[in-house]
Amino acid sequence: MASSLLKLCTPALVYLVISVILLVFLIFSGSISALTLIMKSALIVLWTLLLNWLCSRGLGVLSWIIVLLPVILVVLLASWSVDVQSRFVPSWSQTSMRNAARVGGCSSCREGLDTKAPAPATTLSTPPHSPATTPPPATTTPPNPPAMKQ
Repeated sequence: MASSLLKLCTPALVYLVISVILLVFLIFSGSISALTLIMKSALIVLWTLLLNWLCSRGLGVLSWIIVLLPVILVVLLASWSVDVQSRFVPSWSQTSMRNAARVGGCSSCREGLDTKAPAPATTLSTPPHSPATTPPPATTTPPNPPAMKQ
């Protein structure tokens, strides 16, 4: 068994080690059924054999790409998510710490914050010419009284 593991190329061996560690973690966490364990084990063996076959055909670079592509995608998506979050989500922690320091509710919040800085506006005001604030136009003539019968 050990001699056949040593015959594996490096990408196949890296994939096998990472997959076995993940499989052991899933077994000990109790979140895997027997059928799922058998299916995952079979897929690990098939992918390891495919990666080793690619290496034996001289396609070691492709084998490394297949092994590292999920890691690269996770890093890229995580960094993109942090970037998007930092651009569009307001810094609520700085605002809440500043407000807590103003009212004296958080002594550690006062350190490093300018408590004299104005608090950001938290309410939206209606525009001056919106229907909610503009009164209806005043009528100059009263409505016609009903005609009297004779």
